[in-house]
Amino acid sequence: MIESFNTGNPTGFFFIDKGLIKVTRYSIVSFTLLAFVIGISWPTMYDLLIIGFQLLFHMLWFPLILGVYWKKANTSGAVWGI
Repeated sequence: MIESFNTGNPTGFFFIDKGLIKVTRYSIVSFTLLAFVIGISWPTMYDLLIIGFQLLFHMLWFPLILGVYWKKANTSGAVWGI
């Protein structure tokens, strides 16, 4: 599924087309099933929406604040922080 290839790719690895399609299909099915189970098991849509926005806010709070006010922040640090 993964072959080593050192020229033209900074990571040194790339997916073969068939392997990439297989991984993409499995990911779509697994995320769909996870979303379905979470959607069915939650009592109200409002609670699910509030928890989703709280998680998003808590995950992005420190990267946003530190990215604005920290003098040594740079692009590569922001990308790796995400």
